[in-house]
Amino acid sequence: MFAGSTEFFGAAALRLRKQVTAATLLVLTAVMATGCSSGGSGPGPTGVTCSETRPCPSGLVCLLDRGLCAVPIGDLPDMTGESKDLAGMPPADMTGMPPADMTGMPPADMTGMPKDMAMMPPVDMAMMPPVDMAMMPPVDMAMPMPDMAMPADMAMPMPDMTMPADMAMSPSGGKVCPDPHWCWESPLPQPNTLHGLWAASPTDFWAVGERGTVLRYNGTSWEAIPIATTQTLHAVWGRSSSSLWVVGAGGSLFYWDGTRFTAQTSGVTGALRAIFGDSSTVRVAGDSGVILKWNGTSWTPEPTGTTTVITSIWGAAANDVWAGTNNSTLCHFGGTAWTCGGEPGFNYTLGIWGSSKNDVWAVGPASQAMHWNGTTWATVSRSAASQATSIYGTAANDVWMVGNNGSIERWDGTSWKSGFGSGSTGLYAVTGSGPSNLMAVGGYGLVMQNKTGSWVTPNSTTREMAHTMWASAPNDAWIFYYGGKARRYDGSKWNVLTPGFEGYSATGRAANDLWVGTTGGRVARYDGTTWTLSATREPVNPITGIYIAAPDRVYLASYTNIQIWDGARFTVQATAGFSVASIWGSSANDVWAVGSSCNYLRYNGTTWSSGKIAGCSGSLTAVHGTAANNVWMTSDSLTTAFRWNGTTFDTITTPARGGLLGVYATPTRTVLISDSGEITHGLPGSFTRSAISPNAFYTTFGLSADQLWVAGDNSEILSWRP
Repeated sequence: MFAGSTEFFGAAALRLRKQVTAATLLVLTAVMATGCSSGGSGPGPTGVTCSETRPCPSGLVCLLDRGLCAVPIGDLPDMTGESKDLAGMPPADMTGMPPADMTGMPPADMTGMPKDMAMMPPVDMAMMPPVDMAMMPPVDMAMPMPDMAMPADMAMPMPDMTMPADMAMSPSGGKVCPDPHWCWESPLPQPNTLHGLWAASPTDFWAVGERGTVLRYNGTSWEAIPIATTQTLHAVWGRSSSSLWVVGAGGSLFYWDGTRFTAQTSGVTGALRAIFGDSSTVRVAGDSGVILKWNGTSWTPEPTGTTTVITSIWGAAANDVWAGTNNSTLCHFGGTAWTCGGEPGFNYTLGIWGSSKNDVWAVGPASQAMHWNGTTWATVSRSAASQATSIYGTAANDVWMVGNNGSIERWDGTSWKSGFGSGSTGLYAVTGSGPSNLMAVGGYGLVMQNKTGSWVTPNSTTREMAHTMWASAPNDAWIFYYGGKARRYDGSKWNVLTPGFEGYSATGRAANDLWVGTTGGRVARYDGTTWTLSATREPVNPITGIYIAAPDRVYLASYTNIQIWDGARFTVQATAGFSVASIWGSSANDVWAVGSSCNYLRYNGTTWSSGKIAGCSGSLTAVHGTAANNVWMTSDSLTTAFRWNGTTFDTITTPARGGLLGVYATPTRTVLISDSGEITHGLPGSFTRSAISPNAFYTTFGLSADQLWVAGDNSEILSWRP
């Protein structure tokens, strides 16, 4: 037990020893009174018995109610104060000790314990099995504490390893994780456009969308549900939480049985775009006029007489179903066959819903909606000049419509009212479980909710392109964006900030010593409270890289030169001759700067030398490493990376499919990011590629192999999940 658990004998063990009381030791002594010798083997532990006529050996007292000898309490050491220094104690030799026979012992009398222990119930040790200590090796507690002092050039403060509240849950702390190792931090719950939405109950919503995205909402948080496709999914509908279908591009059709999704054969290759059913019938519809009906075993086609795209479907009953199309055709099933034909005033239909067979709405074109009263269709004016994409209601006088410009409208039984939605991001589906629990989803993973009469967006919808990032601790990370925005992570969320400058590069030594390179050759420094902007020797171009070797050895790169801060002033140390994109060093005497046309500069503590990597094309985008003989570089035109091994450059093959834009290296894991939304992680020969996003990733940073972030376009942020 103890041989492989040396961490136990640290601070936790010392705290545990402080909690041992005199009464506890009294019981233990009574049970385990032993014969000892200064060397060799001696008699094993035995219970020393006593009675009124049989006294205990000298120094012990008789517990008459137990018939055992024990050490008097007054002779026991005081364990209630600070613990003694046990580091010098020799290991206890427990080898060869037979099991202690505890059978038949009465409960320990703890009534005399100190007040802070009086709430503990008596411990009936008679129920405890014999403890065989003969298998326990000697426990050497005399381990010196390791020297955790960091080298001077790496003297960063110890990070706060307290787990953020939103990451303390299993398996992903309520975060949506598109990959076994990467979870979305922004936008929340995730950034893929959502096209379909269905509610099983107030605490069970389902949403589907691009890249095979399936999300489930439990009333508090979202989780990603695995499904074996990366196709765009268009619609979801079910009979219950354990019986639902999802349809999408390429004839994709999946069934959820409450545990997992299983692919079903649709027999079509065109997109399936809509689904609806009841307790007896389920139909899906899509391209080329396709409508399929589920017979309980398989999907069979129903002739429609049209080849146009069917966009939406809804029914009042199994024999009264309407289907909308992308032109003036509207289809109806009356119980025997489908009939499709033009209806006055129709251009196209994107959404259809009704409260009954005599109250059906069809929506699509701007400024109008169509209403069926059981006999005819009529045009009803809308105030919003937006294309309506979806419609849902809770009653005949409570109908909601969403549009492709983020508009939200409501029918109150008399007219359509607008102005409920804000923003320009399109909404593509709306549903609910009742009038006080509505939801709409749309572009870039946008989710809106209405639980109190007002539509709100729980999370930020701003979209920026990341420049750079840096972190001082797991609960203190920064990302700087084009246009002057920034985000700071506080351990639970990313807060949007406007620092007053546009950050191009960032690094630091502590939470109160952050350096950010910005436009006009300036540097912004953060002292934990305020930002201070300072001019450097670069008059025009942004500072594209910063490396801090020591407080008085800070290297700055720009498009034209390399500067050094000596604690008092900036001095130009080298003219680059190319546009420098990134700078990093293993020490003040080993600094690398990389940039355009695969050029690099290297500083040896005295002079800068230049070079160009053979076999490289495009521009070097980033440099990072762990030591002087493990320096990684990436190119925006290649899927291969380059690693300096201390003597030469190794060409590292990766499974990436896009140009590499960033790198973060640790001794056990290197992360590479690409312009095709991929994250490649691992080591040479064992890289894993994760196709995460359709958007590029531009920056990555970490505190360790298991504390990593990646950021890119559209404010996308991911964190590593070990």
